[in-house]
Amino acid sequence: MANESSVHLFPPEIIFFLTGSVDHMIGIPINCWALWLIVSGKRSLIESELLTLNLLTMEIACSMCFFLSLIHLLCKVSFLGPLTGFYRGMAVVGRAVFQCHVCVDRYLAVVHPMVFIRYKQRRYRGTCLAAVWLVVICSGLTNVFLPSSHNMLFICSAAHLAPALFIELFCSLSIVRILRRPSPGSKEAQGKKEGNQQKKRAVKIICMVLVMLVFNMLPFTVLPLTSVSPVVWLPIAFTFSTVGSSAQAFLFLSRAGELPCKR
Repeated sequence: MANESSVHLFPPEIIFFLTGSVDHMIGIPINCWALWLIVSGKRSLIESELLTLNLLTMEIACSMCFFLSLIHLLCKVSFLGPLTGFYRGMAVVGRAVFQCHVCVDRYLAVVHPMVFIRYKQRRYRGTCLAAVWLVVICSGLTNVFLPSSHNMLFICSAAHLAPALFIELFCSLSIVRILRRPSPGSKEAQGKKEGNQQKKRAVKIICMVLVMLVFNMLPFTVLPLTSVSPVVWLPIAFTFSTVGSSAQAFLFLSRAGELPCKR
């Protein structure tokens, strides 16, 4: 009976839980710190960082679900089983969808500033964020209620990764194209210089998000096409998707000048 109740983990699963534990242990305090700075700040800060606030909330929820799933695995707490499935669905899709939203936000700010000003109104931004949360929650619930299938996970991951990569590449190339346009004249040179600095900052953010998206999601679409067993590739793919839970928090803290290196 002791052997039946013992936990047997393959090396990739051990690596996943060790990597995830370290990443989320770092991510929870950093994300909570950044979230507190936004919530306790001025109303203008909350409105300007509304997307970051929602992304940090999602990352904190994923971190909590990860540790609860770890408790389910080690302590065999049965009622936490559905939460493990919900975490997997939310973790795979949530970060990709929110990061894609970040890129679209930066694209509108640089390429279509008038549309961005209108989009910043609560009604439009609230509707977009509600749609993103609906996708994330539905992805988690789908992973709970539908039969567990590696092929289904592969199809769902590829279905979210392909459009997200296309949208982010389009946003990145569009911003680079605008940035490389020659200035019409020498007037207002200082204003042009500041505008170019903002565009360069936007390109850096989008490129960083694009690299994170590929790093997090590519294993879900590449490894299933190989001859590697799902018992091996699934923990490896989840390991890649786990890393970087505090990336957006560090970006915000850097912009806010709260990091020691920025003071």
